[in-house]
Amino acid sequence: MKRGSRRQRREMTGGDLAHSLDDDKFLAFRVGDKRYLLEILRVKEVVRMQKMTAMPNSPPAIAGVVDLRGGFIPILDMRWHTGIAPDH
Repeated sequence: MKRGSRRQRREMTGGDLAHSLDDDKFLAFRVGDKRYLLEILRVKEVVRMQKMTAMPNSPPAIAGVVDLRGGFIPILDMRWHTGIAPDH
C-alpha cells in the first residue's frame, strides 16, 4: 500500500504492532481473528486503554467514551465496523 492510496485499511499477515513494508510504516491491530494495517501517517496518537463509560441510546458502532485530558473521545466498536460478531 503506497502513500496517497485511497485504501487505508487492509488485512495483514504479520503479528507485529508496528510493521514496515519497504519505506511505508503501518500500525497493526487485530479485530477477532483478522489483523489489519493502518498507515502510520493517519494515526494521531496511541494511548493506553482507560476506563470506558457506556453511553445509553448510542448507536451500536459506539462502544462508549473515555475522558482524555478533559475531552471525551468516542470508542468505536471495530467488530461492528468490520461485521464481526461481538464476543458476548
